[in-house]
Amino acid sequence: MTKTNFLSISKEQLLQTFIKFYGANESEYIKSQLEDPKIIWYEVVDDPEKITDIWPYITTDIPKEEVEGYLKQKNKYIFLQSAYIDDLGLLVLPNSGNINHIIHEMNHKLSSHIIREKPYAAINGLSIAVETVHGGVVTYNNNLNEVINELMTLDIISWLNIMGENVSPCYSWQSGAFKLIQPFYEHFKEPLKQLYITGNMFDFLREVGEQEFQDFTNFIERKLFIIKIHLRNNKPVTIKEEDVAESQRLTQAMIDYNLRSRK
Repeated sequence: MTKTNFLSISKEQLLQTFIKFYGANESEYIKSQLEDPKIIWYEVVDDPEKITDIWPYITTDIPKEEVEGYLKQKNKYIFLQSAYIDDLGLLVLPNSGNINHIIHEMNHKLSSHIIREKPYAAINGLSIAVETVHGGVVTYNNNLNEVINELMTLDIISWLNIMGENVSPCYSWQSGAFKLIQPFYEHFKEPLKQLYITGNMFDFLREVGEQEFQDFTNFIERKLFIIKIHLRNNKPVTIKEEDVAESQRLTQAMIDYNLRSRK
């Protein structure tokens, strides 16, 4: 970790929880990514868009001229919310020490694999980002990846508690979608962990079936989009039983593919 940090637990404990979750065989990779990352710590504020000068609200060991370079590239409000900015290799974490947010974003860093710089292409877990000919970036499966990343975060927090810490996870928008995603996550947890570590989407698709996975993500991304719209408009989120049944059916199609491919 950088010299400045607001963690409520030790660096060693945090690294060990990731190693417990992903397995000892991945310890070298985990340490290479998380032992000394670039971090900007931010103060949580009620209305970031009213802030004109963010410097009083951030703390970092990164040289000031380097941070000023980031501010020229990105909207300054990005540095006042939890994030992993993969093209900068930068974690933005709350100085409140919210372990849920910290682990969630560190897991994004762990799963970030830049395929090429120009035109930009990256795999971040299940999320794929590709630069278009016009210079924008299109992402696929981003909402699904956020829910999977949060489920992994809760599993990693469980390891913290097993190791003697008393940590309670906090609610996130992703929590409202767990019912839809949980069967897929639980059945394919090991291939998902491998995908996060390696960035090898081809190996993952060999496990679940390319068409079967596409059918699943098409359905799930539509449902997650609706959930986020409801939350943005302060409407209650209700997961319909028929949607849960359809998610289970599509998950079973991937399980069936996996069984056929092993014969």
